[in-house]
Amino acid sequence: MFFGEFAHQMDDKNRIRIPTPFKSELGGEFYFAKGLDGVINILPVKVVAAQVEQLERISQFDEDGQEALLEYGSTVYFVSEDKQGRIKIPDVLVEFACLEKDVVTVGIGNKLSLMSKKLREEKRVKRSHAENMSILNKKIKE
Repeated sequence: MFFGEFAHQMDDKNRIRIPTPFKSELGGEFYFAKGLDGVINILPVKVVAAQVEQLERISQFDEDGQEALLEYGSTVYFVSEDKQGRIKIPDVLVEFACLEKDVVTVGIGNKLSLMSKKLREEKRVKRSHAENMSILNKKIKE
């Protein structure tokens, strides 16, 4: 399980290092995928395997489902650390997330979320902590 928030930096070749507290559970090979609103999801192999199992249930004759599946699949990238422990973020994801030098990685249970420091600050002031806890409480009960 991943929890916590860590500010770090991306180098001029769009490479990052996964924060140390997340490294052992994540492993050296994982996936980057477009998330919502400029966030890149960092997904362990086992999480992607579980997602694929669910996605395979979409009928090949379901046009809307297959179109959505095609879009999702086109945004998922297998990555691994180099010998120095760095990971190159695909350019298309750097552009999608408007990443600059300063980035933030947040643990969210079974995945990590990577975003620009600027976006994280915007999200933090959007709602109070109490408001977010109230939203989570309502969503859990749905």
